[in-house]
Amino acid sequence: FDTGSPVNWQDGDFNYDGLLDILDIGAFLGTGLYNTGGYLPVAAPQIGAVPEPGLPSLALAAVCLACVRRWAFGR
Repeated sequence: FDTGSPVNWQDGDFNYDGLLDILDIGAFLGTGLYNTGGYLPVAAPQIGAVPEPGLPSLALAAVCLACVRRWAFGR
C-alpha cells in the first residue's frame, strides 16, 4: 500500500492509475459493494426446466401397471 510499485486491478488498483493508494480505497468503498458478499460475478449453473409428465407418459405408466397386475395376479 502506497509504495509506488506498479500494481493492477487484482492487486487492488480499482481506479486503474497503476498505483495502490488511498484513492483506490475510496473507489472501492464508493461502489457500495463493501461487506456485501462476493465481489466478482460468478457464473450461475445452467438450470433446465423439467417438463411435466404428459399424456404419453401417463398412458405408458397405466399400461405398465396393467401388465404388472395381470402378471402378478394371473388375470
